[in-house]
Amino acid sequence: MKIVRAADQPRVRWRNDGGWTRDVASDSPHTPNFSWRISIADVEADGPFSRFDGCDRLLVLLEGAGMDLVCIENGERMQLRPSATRARFAGEVAIAAELLDGPTTDFNVVWDRSRFSLQEREDWRDRTIGGRGGCIVVVHVLSGSLESDAGGRGVAGDTLIEDSGCAVRLIGDGDAIVVVLDSLFDANQSD
Repeated sequence: MKIVRAADQPRVRWRNDGGWTRDVASDSPHTPNFSWRISIADVEADGPFSRFDGCDRLLVLLEGAGMDLVCIENGERMQLRPSATRARFAGEVAIAAELLDGPTTDFNVVWDRSRFSLQEREDWRDRTIGGRGGCIVVVHVLSGSLESDAGGRGVAGDTLIEDSGCAVRLIGDGDAIVVVLDSLFDANQSD
């Protein structure tokens, strides 16, 4: 199990100057040619989102009042709020963010839909997660601390990543965002 500490995630300013990104993990770090990427974004101003053709995206609001994600083509809106913390959309859709009341911090997953499917796991407590070839388990600790039976302990802000196909069981008092990227090329896709 890999542990990415919050303190080890340097912030990089966006080219459009509207915020910052902390790259947590990717299958191809420091290149635009990835099949999955995990990051934390600090959105400071209204503006366009980066496009990721062929990918799907998940945003989870971590801090702030939220934003509206507006489809530039047709004006449709997705709300990201403390009461509706998640938004999923296709990466090739041109999206602009409209902040509600100041900056937000968001957990982001971008994945190549031709290679992976993504499951959000709300039922991770007292369960074994993953355990399939090509499966990647991502645990972003929101509060408290969590320990994996595969080894490794994370506290708030840390991200635990199991990309070896091993099953993961989480122990502790913490809360977390848990997602599983399932390879579409693995024949044994069952929990």
